[in-house]
Amino acid sequence: MCYFSMIFWIPGATLHAIRNKLTAGHRAAQRPVAVPLRKEKERAIPMEADYVGFDIRDEFVVGYGLDFHGGLRSLPYIGILEA
Repeated sequence: MCYFSMIFWIPGATLHAIRNKLTAGHRAAQRPVAVPLRKEKERAIPMEADYVGFDIRDEFVVGYGLDFHGGLRSLPYIGILEA
C-alpha cells in the first residue's frame, strides 16, 4: 500500500521532522511528501519534497490556506503579500 502525505508550506527543518514522524513505527521506509510551493532559498537542513507544485521566490505568500495574522487564508488563489 502506498501512502501519500500532503503538507502545506513547511520549511526544511519542519519538513524533515514531519517526514521522520510519518515513517517512525511504520513498515514504510519512507513516505513521499508533496508541497504546493517551494521557496528558492537555503535551508538549515537540506530536505526536499518528493513532489513540488511550483518553485517561488523567497516572498511572503497568502491565500489558499496560507494566512497573515489569521486573515487572507480563504483567498481562492495564492498571492504575494507586499509591504
